[in-house]
Amino acid sequence: MQAIEPSVRRESGPIAIVLVPTKELVQQTYEVFQKLLTSFVRIVCSPLVGGSNRNHEKKRLRRGLNILISTPGRLCDHIDNTQSLSLKNIQFLIFDEADKMLDMGFADAIKKIIETIGKQMDPDKRFQRVLLSATPTTALSHFVDIILNKKALRIDISEEFNPESVITVPKTLKQMFTIVPSKLRFVTLIAFLLKIFNNKGKSEAKVLLFLATNDLVHFHYEILNTMLNGDKEDDIDEEGDLQFGHLLNEPVKLLRLQGDMTHQERTSVFSEFSKLSRGILLCTNVAARGLDVPSVTWIIQYHPTSPIDYIHRIGRTARLGSIGQSLIFLLPNEAEYVATLQDKYKMSLKGITPDDVLETLMNSCEKLKQHFETRTVIPKTAEQCASSLHHHFEEYVNGSPVRIEQARQAYLSFIRYYASFSREWKYLFHVKNLHRGHIAKSFGLKELPDESNNHTIKERKETFGSKPKVNKPIKTNDDEIDEEAAPSTPPPPPPPVNTEKKSLFDRLPFANKPVARTRFRNFSHISEFGSGLEVTSKSHKKKDKIDEFLEKKRERNTSKHQIGRKKTRENK
Repeated sequence: MQAIEPSVRRESGPIAIVLVPTKELVQQTYEVFQKLLTSFVRIVCSPLVGGSNRNHEKKRLRRGLNILISTPGRLCDHIDNTQSLSLKNIQFLIFDEADKMLDMGFADAIKKIIETIGKQMDPDKRFQRVLLSATPTTALSHFVDIILNKKALRIDISEEFNPESVITVPKTLKQMFTIVPSKLRFVTLIAFLLKIFNNKGKSEAKVLLFLATNDLVHFHYEILNTMLNGDKEDDIDEEGDLQFGHLLNEPVKLLRLQGDMTHQERTSVFSEFSKLSRGILLCTNVAARGLDVPSVTWIIQYHPTSPIDYIHRIGRTARLGSIGQSLIFLLPNEAEYVATLQDKYKMSLKGITPDDVLETLMNSCEKLKQHFETRTVIPKTAEQCASSLHHHFEEYVNGSPVRIEQARQAYLSFIRYYASFSREWKYLFHVKNLHRGHIAKSFGLKELPDESNNHTIKERKETFGSKPKVNKPIKTNDDEIDEEAAPSTPPPPPPPVNTEKKSLFDRLPFANKPVARTRFRNFSHISEFGSGLEVTSKSHKKKDKIDEFLEKKRERNTSKHQIGRKKTRENK
């Protein structure tokens, strides 16, 4: 842009547009451009993101901007509503993380932007389009065919480092995986975090903890903060001891970053975590692409995702030659996921067993003791520590109706997420392979939630305690109903009378309809190391009555058959 004649100035209007998928990436890209433009004061750059003040952005556009960094949706909004925005001088249109924008449904917005630029430009002029992505996918190839020309130049810098042109990761990144049953997942996560932050030599650590959905981030943020740092409201119990929690020797700062937060909240969280030298950031895939968070030492993927997203997640650490480590939690039925990463993407992962991780709990035996009516039990083995930790976890979750509802929503959100995997990955992540009882236990629930209304948030707005308010009639002093407060509505019509004639042989309906019994309904007595199946004692009373009824019916039919044969013989 500095070589363009005449020289680019504020009054020249937009010359380049950089489109990125998330607000955090907009802010980060803007900060990089600010550093690059310190020597070119005449070139003006500005971010355009949803959630910020639209009028302020309009004022900046009227004054003149040369480089626009925006999400596709926000730029389309200004194209429709900002008359001062002119794209006739655009020379560069750059798509960063193009495959992610396709996954997020920005294809139509991108087409609209390109069509608008084509309409406003002179027919003789052309602009350059650049697509950037670290992971080329099939969808991206189709997008390239539609958006770019057939003569487009493809530059693959991975060929310089890898002649086979496969996806490469830094040599300073150490990848690990652990296969954990559902019922031990949360306990193992706590033990692993204790192993990281209670390490005397390497306690200064920054962890990105990836979870699948917003509900899961919200639930685990509250629980982890209490169990690691303790509950500040009531730390001392009746005996003068610290209540459960305080498992860390030194408190650690926990933050969360998720899609339903406002732009100001997300910017504040990202800035605060970047400045920390010791902390945990719980996040969704919002933080998986393009973000440069300094000094991240660990990437923990508590919920697995597609291999492409896996690669982008671990790319948040071991940047610019620094050392980083990653760990992914897998269920036993997901073990083949490791083979997919190794064979198809040439990844090198080292396995660690849950037993090795749970050994860390032995250092917290005193904090995991259980108080009973007559005695206090201190766990002596790793298995007892894990059982005691899960017991405290369940007691804390079930100690409040609010926490029970949060756990229930997190469970339902996880089931929806697991069911949303594409057909390509169903052989690994199929909802039928999940053990519902163990999954519920990993959220601290003692009863299996009802999944009959397990829909999206929009669909369940009027189902879970958020039903629309109904204006009840207000009675006056004379016991008369106020007609303005409660408009008169006609009473519902009586149900129609059924005049259909029934045969005498039609079976009458049961007075009490039998309800199918739900499996794994109550499993509070199950050990974390047990099978997870509910112990039931079947009653044979009902079966005996049915057998007795069928026996009598067979006898009656037999006697009627014999009487009928005698009568036919006599008639003959």
